[in-house]
Amino acid sequence: MGTAAIYNVRASRQEWKNTSDVLERNLGNISNGPTTTTTSRTATTGVLRDERDFPFFERKRTVTYTVNGDLTKKIGAHEFMTGWELNYNELGS
Repeated sequence: MGTAAIYNVRASRQEWKNTSDVLERNLGNISNGPTTTTTSRTATTGVLRDERDFPFFERKRTVTYTVNGDLTKKIGAHEFMTGWELNYNELGS
């Protein structure tokens, strides 16, 4: 009579998004800005900015797909285990 094997297979998807720009401000950084404010309106966009605004536009998106598995089998007095993992990262803006 053979011994049974135990196996596990898992899959996951994780997504992270980050936006930093004039309209969607990171309020934690702005509160540490200067106390005086000068405002200006840009001719091309018509967006009202002050000196505490971020001078750049940035959007980041990262998605990670993971599949992993393991196998455990007891043979006699010994227990053997093996496993694997695959990761795929999708980076974008």
